[in-house]
Amino acid sequence: MRVLVLDGLASLADLVASLPAAGRLPARTVLVPSERHAHALRRALAGSGRAAALAGTRLVGSLTAAMEVLRAAGAIFTMGEEAIRPARILALFREGLALEHFGRELLRTTRGWDGAFASAIGDLEDAGLSPADLPPDVPQSRDLAAVWTRVAAAAGASHTAARAYVEAAAILSRDGRAWPLEGPALAVVSGHEGAALGRFLAAIPGVALGLAAVRPCGARLLERVGKLYGPEARSALERWSEADLSPGEAPTERDLLATYLFADSRALAAPGRPRSRGPDGTVDVEEHAGIEAELEATATWVSRQVLGARRPLEEVAVLVPSLDPLGQLVADRLERLPFEGGPLPVHVAGGLPAAATAAGARILAVLRALASSLSAETLAPVLAALRLADPAPQAPSAGKGTPASPEAARLHLTHGEAMELAYGLGTVGGNAAHPEGALEWSARAAARVAQLESALLHARADEDSAAREAWRLERTLENLRAVLPALDALVGVARAVVEGAPLRTVRNALLGFLDAWLLAPGEGAALPARLADSLAAACAGPLGERLSGEDALEVVRDHLLSLRVPRGRFGDPAIYVGTLQGAAGLEFAAVRVVGLCEGVAPSPPLEDPVLPEALREALEAAVPGRVLARTGDRVSAQVQGLLGAIRGARAAVSLSAPRVD
Repeated sequence: MRVLVLDGLASLADLVASLPAAGRLPARTVLVPSERHAHALRRALAGSGRAAALAGTRLVGSLTAAMEVLRAAGAIFTMGEEAIRPARILALFREGLALEHFGRELLRTTRGWDGAFASAIGDLEDAGLSPADLPPDVPQSRDLAAVWTRVAAAAGASHTAARAYVEAAAILSRDGRAWPLEGPALAVVSGHEGAALGRFLAAIPGVALGLAAVRPCGARLLERVGKLYGPEARSALERWSEADLSPGEAPTERDLLATYLFADSRALAAPGRPRSRGPDGTVDVEEHAGIEAELEATATWVSRQVLGARRPLEEVAVLVPSLDPLGQLVADRLERLPFEGGPLPVHVAGGLPAAATAAGARILAVLRALASSLSAETLAPVLAALRLADPAPQAPSAGKGTPASPEAARLHLTHGEAMELAYGLGTVGGNAAHPEGALEWSARAAARVAQLESALLHARADEDSAAREAWRLERTLENLRAVLPALDALVGVARAVVEGAPLRTVRNALLGFLDAWLLAPGEGAALPARLADSLAAACAGPLGERLSGEDALEVVRDHLLSLRVPRGRFGDPAIYVGTLQGAAGLEFAAVRVVGLCEGVAPSPPLEDPVLPEALREALEAAVPGRVLARTGDRVSAQVQGLLGAIRGARAAVSLSAPRVD
């Protein structure tokens, strides 16, 4: 296996162009981390005068290549098991799976354990392990193996990415001719990949590795690279990391920062090391009073880069330690900048949470109201987001008021009107002790309609009645009649939850309600359909019948929270907003890193309640060459991401931190 350490996109373009491609129709395969990296590589090849190398060069993702291997071998499978696994584990907990270390009642009554188990199993799968590899002498390990075994059996042909990598690697190890893509192959790696992916890449016949790394390389990264790709890869990385660090003659402050940030004390104390000659505008370090001040400063910085420095939009990046919620705050603030009569174009890598949109927030409010058995407190915000029914034409009545005409119909209630109705129907809904209270709303609303009609007739007949009182009764009656069909439909969904209907039934009832009655502005109209597609796999099999009631609601909520809404497209003229690790391997003219307060990059370590660090260390040490995700790996990846962001800024770097996050 040929291993070359990459020093930016230019060296990657050189490596791709050097791949042999004999024949009249050249063919090469380059495995890249994402579509963003594929586009950046195309630009690098075209910008360096090697556009001819693009002919016959296939840029694919590693998972796509693994799926091609499985299909060529005749395997029958579906992808997306990661999204379904927490629901499978939740169903196991509800069945009362006998465990030793973890209390059955704790798992049944405390939310979040399904996700914790799913995350731990995912880490073990990424390490290329199976339930049989877990030590049988530890009760906690035996419990995890029991859950994993049951989940794997229930998954059947539903694959996670790690499982696809493992099975594709096994196929290639048995017969290298099973590789379906023609020509020499190059895989771009960083050393932070899981063992399952590393095993697959190493199994590709004749593959060359382009190791994208930044100095300094920690001991843990060197160890991972050696275990994943062999001693040759580790030696190449060690030689590269120990090479001369000199940034060249007349270095800018950006060059000095990219070269010596986090360097060891010997390199920093060397007498001949270049020093800064004073501020030159290539590096800014800022501290702000809080997030709002930092966002305003970020908008000013972007304006200066675009208007003052005349940099193309796609050459300016704003990076954050984690995308949520800071990424959306940055994007929203930048879009408010005036730009040619419209908002400033912004691309958010990875998209924004669907639940943060107006439609997503309203769907989440519906789910919260259902989970609280339609308590009055949670129902009121939902009523304000429901579509009102068209009022039925009525003959004008004699008296001081007349019914509203269809032309005067409104689209939805105001917040005040919704609060008045919710707290004026004579019930407070249900609660955890009395969930059946959610079903009282329809009956109370019908009774309230009769009460209001009687009161309105009395007010019109009474000459002493104030006109304002009659108008108030008319308005309340009109609002109640208009929202009653939607309220009845919502009670119908609550009935399915209270009566313990299965997930498939709850999903169908909920989506029918959302399509018919929930106001979803803008692009949010497509969100219920996306939610239905996300839930389709969980509802199609036996799992759709095993989960019911509140558990079904939890599954729907988890899928909603996992949905992302794309904003912009990489490569279009737009400011790039993304994470430090997501931008690794990309280059921009100017990069600003925001949110660098203490304890954010790297983030503080958190103990895994299912697979603690001590057990991870024991599992990794049990077999030489085994690689399992550890706390140090996450810290190393975050530090490497910060270093990569600084090295990827060709002209200007800005580091920003708030005093209060």
